[in-house]
Amino acid sequence: MASAIESIRTVFGAKNSFLKLMFVAALIAFPLNQAGINLATPLNESFLAGFSGWTSVWSIVTCCTLVFYFGFMLLSSHNLINEKEILIPGFFNPFKIFFVGLGGILAIGPMMALMGYVGYCLNLIFTQKQFSLALNITGVVITELILLGVLMSQMTLYTSKLNPLHSYNIVKVFKSFTEFIFKSILLLIVLTLFGGIVFFPLAYLSCMMFGQESFLAFYVTIFFITFLLAFAVNFYSQIAMESIVLNVVKIDYTDDAGSDMDRGLLVDNDKF
Repeated sequence: MASAIESIRTVFGAKNSFLKLMFVAALIAFPLNQAGINLATPLNESFLAGFSGWTSVWSIVTCCTLVFYFGFMLLSSHNLINEKEILIPGFFNPFKIFFVGLGGILAIGPMMALMGYVGYCLNLIFTQKQFSLALNITGVVITELILLGVLMSQMTLYTSKLNPLHSYNIVKVFKSFTEFIFKSILLLIVLTLFGGIVFFPLAYLSCMMFGQESFLAFYVTIFFITFLLAFAVNFYSQIAMESIVLNVVKIDYTDDAGSDMDRGLLVDNDKF
């Protein structure tokens, strides 16, 4: 059964996981920092300032590293679902990780964009209708949880075989997305508690020691986000192993066993 605690243990216990997560966090933190994003200014302002010129060198490097970062997480899910010996991928074949990221964009990119657009529209509608803040948050969270279930179903369908077309199998998506919804609530609670206990003290200390505009404080934040993403992907992959992969194998086995039994009965009847 999928367990949040087991996911944390798996991520920490994987071979060289800590070093790999540190490396991939540095790989994404450096170009983002060079593009103008840091902890001193709001994300939307720094993002617009850093990416005003999409043809600049750091903008192109940042986009490529984001695809690589995305593929790194998806390949970790693929390794777990297919029970590979190495859970968190190494960096000896960076092109494979990059192309897995490109495939992931094709597989779940539209749903990610839809989640953002729906959340923005709902917030805008509730604000214009002057609904209370509690009702606004409740409506947006419930809607986003439903879409998150669909998104995670698509992600695990893609990472099981690394085929973007599998993520658009509507029947398989809607057979399993309800389980992803309910277990997402538990995951969000664990992430909130873990972030409150571990992340905020570390972030506060790093900002006090190095300053909000320093690269080290920004790197600590990116590393912690990387760990949380690896943990979340591991958790959803465990759910996929139970609700998608194992169920499909069980159905196929049952059908084969039933056919073999029917043939055996026919042979026995012929003998007697």
